[in-house]
Amino acid sequence: MKSIVILITCTFLIYACTRSPQLKLNRSEATYKKHISTIPATAEVDAKQRFELVFKDFKSGATEDNIRNLYAEKFYFNDTFVILNDIDSLVAHMMKTAGNVDVTTVNIHEVVAGKEDYYLKWTMHMKFKTMGRLVDSVSMGVSQVRFNNEGKIIFHQDYWDGSENLYEHLPLIGRFVKKIKANL
Repeated sequence: MKSIVILITCTFLIYACTRSPQLKLNRSEATYKKHISTIPATAEVDAKQRFELVFKDFKSGATEDNIRNLYAEKFYFNDTFVILNDIDSLVAHMMKTAGNVDVTTVNIHEVVAGKEDYYLKWTMHMKFKTMGRLVDSVSMGVSQVRFNNEGKIIFHQDYWDGSENLYEHLPLIGRFVKKIKANL
């Protein structure tokens, strides 16, 4: 019986994910490779300082001016929830997200300058309410970013466990996500 519940839950989650074109792209290695290969290597910048402009205290930092100051007009952005390519969509997404959280802070622990990109290792603390329940979570991740000659981000790929930070805290779905992870 337990296996049937897990199978049905996995089937539902896979079906739900395939219904969203953005989520299909989100998991596509080909899409990532296509974008990364067409974007020029990064310019030398203070990646930590630039990134913190918006993300150090996301609730107050995700303003239209800050976002437009950090990101170029066209880019590749994937935070594991959405893939976006233009500044207007990113401004709307980030401002809406910031408005839906009580706290989101990102503490950058390390910045590694690669041949073409910067890699920022971080811890994110989030507090928000969902379905009448307060979620207070901490997760670790890495952002791969590439800057243009104006110091603006032209490529941003996040690597982190969104299931731990968000989905596990949701009623019903969270229980299934935890069970699936426990059985892997």
